[in-house]
Amino acid sequence: MLVILFCLVMMLFTVSIHVFGIYFISNIEKHLLNNAKPGIASESILFSVLSCLLMVVHLFAIFVWAIGYFFILDIPVFGNAFFYSLSSYSTVGIYSTGPAGEMGRLTGAFESCVGMLMFGLSVSYLFAVRDNIRRKLS
Repeated sequence: MLVILFCLVMMLFTVSIHVFGIYFISNIEKHLLNNAKPGIASESILFSVLSCLLMVVHLFAIFVWAIGYFFILDIPVFGNAFFYSLSSYSTVGIYSTGPAGEMGRLTGAFESCVGMLMFGLSVSYLFAVRDNIRRKLS
């Protein structure tokens, strides 16, 4: 039961991080679009900057999961907790450094599901950004 509660709380944190992250990135996008000059170079630079900012949002979510693994699920080395979180979130699934047994399998699988959803959200946002950039700078 504790594992399910942990996973649900972490999911809420992850979704909140992404919603607020995309909100702030959208504000940055508006500011950059207003100051950008038409052309492929501006489009490429703007899209690259926004993609990098979105990666920071993902890394922050992974970091939050790692903090949870370190403090709540007692992974003794934070680097191992971060690697386990990164591996789970990205669906690579290297579980040798994570919590043992059922707890490790459940948290890793749950974080993988959440990670896939957040990557899907990011991709749909990037498609919208690409459309917006094309419309405003072309």
